[in-house]
Amino acid sequence: MNHRAQKIRAFAPILLAVTAGSALFGAPAQAAHKPLAAEPGSAGFQAGKPYSPKASKASSALLYNGGTQPGEEPITVMPPVIGADLLIGLAVSNLTLKGQLASRRPVETDALIAKTTATKAATYVSDLRSKIRYIADQYRLSPTLENSGNNNRGRLVCTFGGAEWCGNPWCALFASSVWRMAGVRAMPVTPAVKSLVAWAMKHKRWRNAKSTPGVGDIVAFGCTKSLDFCEHTGLIIGSTKSTLQTIEGNTQTPFSGRQGVAARERTRNSWISGFVSLG
Repeated sequence: MNHRAQKIRAFAPILLAVTAGSALFGAPAQAAHKPLAAEPGSAGFQAGKPYSPKASKASSALLYNGGTQPGEEPITVMPPVIGADLLIGLAVSNLTLKGQLASRRPVETDALIAKTTATKAATYVSDLRSKIRYIADQYRLSPTLENSGNNNRGRLVCTFGGAEWCGNPWCALFASSVWRMAGVRAMPVTPAVKSLVAWAMKHKRWRNAKSTPGVGDIVAFGCTKSLDFCEHTGLIIGSTKSTLQTIEGNTQTPFSGRQGVAARERTRNSWISGFVSLG
């Protein structure tokens, strides 16, 4: 053994001790964080089943006509208007959305919103619900799929959270992006399901699991009692006393072995934690 090798060997125990001391006292290892959501292999996901809804029709930003079409009686009770706290802006136009879905280089959510100039902001909750359902349906039908290997990446998948969140569980990114595309500017593009719940609590839009959700509401699945982690989320497209029908991102699809955006039907059980309500 040469002189240099002898010196390295002699100092090795000291280097190990210094490294260990740094980890203990000086520069602790980065704390482990809970994931943004669970992966589709978890038990809650497996409990759902595929669902085949009828495709929603293309909707304008304003659907309510006030009962003024030929042969209709004027409506004296106005439908609920959208709460000011949602900060409603322009919805992504149908033409812009179709271009996004077909593009080889689709853009991130807010860049897509910035392209829209030809629509009007919704006034009534029913209009907003219809728009959310339509946008979610288009991503389902396009189809929106992860790359083979299901690595939380894909041509459209990574547009919901951009480069920062590409490769992470993206169910909340999908739900929050659809709300923003439909005009809900108060909803940020949100990577963690727990952040959707926190937003709903702040805006007094959190509803318990026994309540009746409306189309376009967001459902949170598998939350802890402290609501500091939730396993999954999706957009409501229908419900009964015993089931929920949803469109979800980062879930099983009809395409064998591929995850993406798909419609699911789920039993109303303890895995359902509550809803983020549009009103």
